[in-house]
This record gives sequence, C-alpha cells and structure tokens, in this order.
Amino acid sequence: MGHSNHPSWMYTIVPINVISSGLSVLIPLYILSLHGDVFDVGIAVALYNLVVIPSSLIWGKLADRLRRNRIFVIGSTAATIPILLMLLLFRSIAFAYLGYAIYAIAAAASAPAINIMVMGTRRSRKMPQTYSRYGTFTLVGSLIAYAIGAFLDGSGLAYYLVALIAFNIAALVMSITLIHERRSRQYAKNDLKYVSNATPVLNALAPKSPHSLISASFMKRLYSSFKTTESNSIYILFIAIALFALGYNLFNTSFIPYLEVHGLTYGKIFMINIANSLGQILILLLVAFKIKIRNINRYYTLSTVYRSTGYVLSALAIILPVSAFFITNVFAYLIAGFAFAAWSISSSVMLYEKIRGAKQGYYIGLWTAILGGSSVAGSLISGAISSVYGYLATFILAVIITAVSGLVFESKIKTS
Repeated sequence: MGHSNHPSWMYTIVPINVISSGLSVLIPLYILSLHGDVFDVGIAVALYNLVVIPSSLIWGKLADRLRRNRIFVIGSTAATIPILLMLLLFRSIAFAYLGYAIYAIAAAASAPAINIMVMGTRRSRKMPQTYSRYGTFTLVGSLIAYAIGAFLDGSGLAYYLVALIAFNIAALVMSITLIHERRSRQYAKNDLKYVSNATPVLNALAPKSPHSLISASFMKRLYSSFKTTESNSIYILFIAIALFALGYNLFNTSFIPYLEVHGLTYGKIFMINIANSLGQILILLLVAFKIKIRNINRYYTLSTVYRSTGYVLSALAIILPVSAFFITNVFAYLIAGFAFAAWSISSSVMLYEKIRGAKQGYYIGLWTAILGGSSVAGSLISGAISSVYGYLATFILAVIITAVSGLVFESKIKTS
C-alpha cells in the first residue's frame, strides 16, 4: 500500500460508483424509452429497494466472517458485467426489472467489504483523512456518471450502457490489480462487530447506491464532535425517519418520469442530477469545515424544511416554459440534495448513539425494516398515484409527509 495519502485500491471506488449512480438515472429512462410509464418505474425502484437492504445485511455478515474483501469486490464487479450486457441486448421492461434487482444483489456484495477496508486502512487518528478521500472518490464517480449522461440525446441510452460496461471492465481490472488482502488484524473485534451490524444500515441511507458517502467511521467522528446528549424516545425518532424516507422515495421515484414527460432531454435530466450531487457536496463540506457545530437536531429539522422547499419548487415549475422549467428543477434538486445530505448525517449520528448500547441488534433490525419498508412503499405508492392522479398529487403528498417528519421530530425534542 505504501505511505501515500490514500491506498491505491481506493481508485476502484470511482468506476464502481460511476455504474451505480449511472444506473439510478438510466433505469427510469430505459423503462420510459420502452413506452413504460411512471408506474413501471415505481415497480423497478421498489424491487431494487426490496433487494438491496437484506442483501447488504447478508453480505456484511459474510464479509466479517470470511475476511476476504478482495474476493467480494472482484465478484461484485464481475457479476455486474453480464447484467449490463443483458440490458443492452434484451431491451424490455421485464429485463429492466430483473436486471436492476440482480444488480442490487451484486452491488451490495462489495459495499461491506469496501467499508471494512476503509476502517482497516489507517489507525483511528488517520480515519478522518481516509474517509475524506473515500468520500471524494465516491463523489467523483457519481459526477462522472452524470457528466457523461449530460451529452445524451433522445436515442443515446445504448451508448450510455456501453460506457457503463467500459467502466465496469475498468473496475474489475482495478479490483484485481489494486486490492490486496491484509492478513494482519488492523481493527479491533468491536470494530468488526460494528461493521457487520451497522454498515449495511448506513450504506442503505443512500437509496441510489449501497455505497454510501456516510461511512461508519465518519459517524464515530461526527458523534464525538457534536457531543449530543440526546436521550429521547428512539421510537419517535424512527417514526420521523420513516416519514422522511417515505417522502424521499415518493418524490424521487416520480421525479425522472416527471422531467421526461415535460419535455426535458436525457442530457438535461442528467444535468439536474449533477446539481443534486453538488448539493450533497455543499453540506458535506459545511460539516467538514464546521465540525464543532453541536446542535445536530437543527440539521434534521432544517433538512425537512429544505427538502419540502425543493419539492414545492419542482411542482411549481410545471407552469413555466421548458427553459425555465429546466433551470427551476436544477435549483430545486440542488436544494433537495443539500437537504438529503443533512438528513443522512443527522439521522445517522442519532442512530449511532442508540446502536452503541445493549439493544444494538434490536435497533439495527428495526431500522432496517423501517428503511426498507419506507423505500418499497414509497416507490410503489409514487408510481400508482402519479399514474392515476398525476405528478402534482404525488409531490404534494411528499411535501406533507416530509413536513410531518419535521413536526414529529420537533415534538420529540420538546417532550424531552
């Protein structure tokens, strides 16, 4: 590995996240190009969410037991190639469902292994720098995926799949050549236990990809920095988080079909996703440079306000001409990305506080069930409401549910 600022295997994270981020936008567009509708998109996203969380839990247990991280990453990247080829060669909505669900299993295989490698790369004092580089490579992969898509026209999905296959081959070659097994035990047993239990949950906080920007080690640093003394009911917190996740999936599932049906090209849809990533980068930089901010509760409340604002702006854009519709949605999704990152950080820190105790396994199981249920239900409900009552009805419901999440959380604070 040497003594560089980051181990060479981290470069593998870039192409891996090009694929995961690219598919999150490509799959809805792929289904719409085959004359599917928003309901079909909802089914595809629901299947992905239904599969990715239990898969992450299973792979996390296996990764801890076998301690062969290289094999998991190589297997994950190798298994993704035939999935992409299937989508390229057999164009049908049914294959889109199948391909995205199988991809959830394959992608989830590498997520715990990567997190374990991040935690084991440096001593604890160097962990913030290691995480920073890990997050940077993840963001670079997402931005590359969206930047390539920004050049697409209405018939370029096949070319985009070819580009993803090229990045997938690069990821496979890099994982074979750059990842080396480390036999020494560089992390303590309690860290291994933490990885196996908590990492799949924290990974699942980013519904677009099982490779979350919010790593377990970063949660430890944030928790100690904020020094929160929160000791309120965990169940009220879970209700608030479940509502936010439900609103998130209600909006996001219908968002790309909404943009497409209102005349935006594939390229402009990818550009809007770039804005969302930049919004997440803004909040991560804010946390990085103002790490001594102590009121983590404020992050959660503000996330519900900003996320609702993004939904409202996107819905109001429908009355505007196409050019203004595009610009308004860029701004709306920028705000939504900012809000999602703030929510991920704040909810994760508060969750970490709870899972450190004797009921860690119980809370992890409950959290996984809540997050999975909200993801699947939100995707299905979004597709159904948008197809029957229209996108505006879905977005209004998302605003209401997100606002209620903030109110529930505030009631938790006031009753402490």
